[in-house]
Amino acid sequence: MNNLILDSAVQYYSYELTRGMQMRFRSISLHMVSLAAVTLVTAGCAAGGAGIRTPVEEGHLHNYQLDEGMEIRFESVGEMSIEMDVPEMPIEQPIDMTFTSITCFEVEEMSEEGIKGVLVIEDMSLEGMGGMFPGAGFPLDQMKGMRIPVSMSERGKSEMQLSLEGMNLGGGMMNLPGGLSSYFIPWPEEPVRAGSTWTDTMTTDQNLGGVSVSFQMITEYTYLGLQGEEGVEDAPLAHKVHAAMSMTMGADTDVEEADMFISGTASGETDFYFDTNDGLLNLSRATMQMSMLMEMISPMEMTIPMAMNMIYTGKRLP
Repeated sequence: MNNLILDSAVQYYSYELTRGMQMRFRSISLHMVSLAAVTLVTAGCAAGGAGIRTPVEEGHLHNYQLDEGMEIRFESVGEMSIEMDVPEMPIEQPIDMTFTSITCFEVEEMSEEGIKGVLVIEDMSLEGMGGMFPGAGFPLDQMKGMRIPVSMSERGKSEMQLSLEGMNLGGGMMNLPGGLSSYFIPWPEEPVRAGSTWTDTMTTDQNLGGVSVSFQMITEYTYLGLQGEEGVEDAPLAHKVHAAMSMTMGADTDVEEADMFISGTASGETDFYFDTNDGLLNLSRATMQMSMLMEMISPMEMTIPMAMNMIYTGKRLP
C-alpha cells in the first residue's frame, strides 16, 4: 500500500500556538489531525474482494505504457473517522471528514534512468473539520495548481516525497505529501504469476515546517492474476494486485510555541486493478487503521491519544 495519496495528495498544516489556552488546544489538536491525514493519504491504499480469477499461467511482466507529453488524471476520495481525547476540550466523537482530490500526472521525460514528470493538483477539498475547530480551515484553494516534481523507475519504483517548498499561510507553514506510489506500484523485474509476492520498503526523514518527521512503510504485494472488479457484473478483467501495508512514524517539534513528540503506527490493505492494455491503474480500494499519541512537554504537559480509520478509493479519469 503506497500513496498520496493519500494515492494522490493531502496537506500538512502547522498552526501557531499563540492565541490563549483554548486556541492552543485547538492548534495542537489540528496539528495532530493534519499529520495523521498526511500519513494516511500518503499511504493511500485500497481494499477489495474476490472477483473472477483467471491466472496468467505463462507469467506477466508488467509495463506502464507511457509516452512523453501524456497527461493522466486520477480522482481520490478518502473518508476518515477520528476519535481523540484532548484535555479540557470536549470534542464530539467521532470526527468525520471527507477528502477529495483530482491530480494530473504529466509525463515530461522518459529515459534509461527512468520516468520524470510533474504531479499537478487540479482540485482538492476537505469537509468536516469546521465543526471540530470553528473558524479554522485548510486553505486548499491555494494548493490548486501546485506542481510536484516526481520520478520513478520503468517498473514504477518511486521514492517517498513528503515536502515541498513551504507556503506561508496565516502565519503557519504548509507542506504537501506528493508522489506516484498511489497510482504506480513497484513491479518486479521478472514475470509474476498468480500468487507471486514481493516486498517494497519506503523510508524518509524530513523537516516539514520546523517539524522533524520520519516514516517507514513496508508493503507486501501479491499478484492475483486477471480479475474483474468485485460486485460489478461483467466487469472487464484487470491485473489485480493485493497490498498489505504496515507503517511507523514519528514527529518531533522544538519551536518557540511548543515542544512535542508525536508517534504512531498504521496498517491497511489495498487492491489495485491495472488495465490489461496500457498497464495503468484503473481503480484502487483501501481500508486503513492508524493510532497516534502526542506528548507535549512545553509550554504545558499533556498527552493526546488519537485513533483514525479510513476508507479510500482512487480511480483513473477518462
